[in-house]
Amino acid sequence: MKWLFTAIAVATLATCCAGQTPDFRKTTWGMTKAQVLATEPLKPVIRDDEAGLTVVAYKSVTVAGMTGNLVYIFAEDKLVRAKYMFEEEHSNKTDHITDYETLDDTLGEKYGKPSSTTGS
Repeated sequence: MKWLFTAIAVATLATCCAGQTPDFRKTTWGMTKAQVLATEPLKPVIRDDEAGLTVVAYKSVTVAGMTGNLVYIFAEDKLVRAKYMFEEEHSNKTDHITDYETLDDTLGEKYGKPSSTTGS
C-alpha cells in the first residue's frame, strides 16, 4: 500500500509539473542548478560568490537580435534570479534606449509585463 501512495504522489507531481509554464527561458523558480544546467545547450561558467550564491553564466546568447550573456543565480541550490546582460556598442548613445525598448517589448510579450522594475 505504501508503494501505491508513493506511485500516486510521483504521478501527481509529474502531471502537475509537466505542464507548468516556464518562468524564464525553460526554467522555473526554485529549480536546482543541475535542472537548470540540463535546459541550456551551451557550456556555462560557474562560480560561487562571497554571499553564498552560485552564479551560472552563459556567453553569446542572442535575444531580440542582440547578443549578450545569460546569468542564473542560485541560493541554497535553488534558482532565485535570472537575467540577460548586454554590452552593445553604439556610436549614437541614444540607441541604447531603442535596445531597451526592443528588449522590454520582446520579453514582455514572452513572459508578461513585470509588476515592478529595478535598475539591477
